[in-house]
Amino acid sequence: MTTEQIQAALDELVTAMMGKGIVTPRAEYTIKSGCESTIWLWSDRDAPAFDGEYLHQINGKTPDELIANARAYIDAGDY
Repeated sequence: MTTEQIQAALDELVTAMMGKGIVTPRAEYTIKSGCESTIWLWSDRDAPAFDGEYLHQINGKTPDELIANARAYIDAGDY
């Protein structure tokens, strides 16, 4: 995936979180050396959305895997 494709996917995740009622959603993609990369899903600190927390970590090995896991988590709404 290109940087532009990852950014577009993160924007889609934010839109999906807004649709679930998450206040001030944000998605952040972190690339790490020597281990899995991470997508961080954020909500407003005053309106924690993820099991009482304002952020949730999703790990994966590829951009496609990370984005698919994040979409599934948001779509499931199990938070």
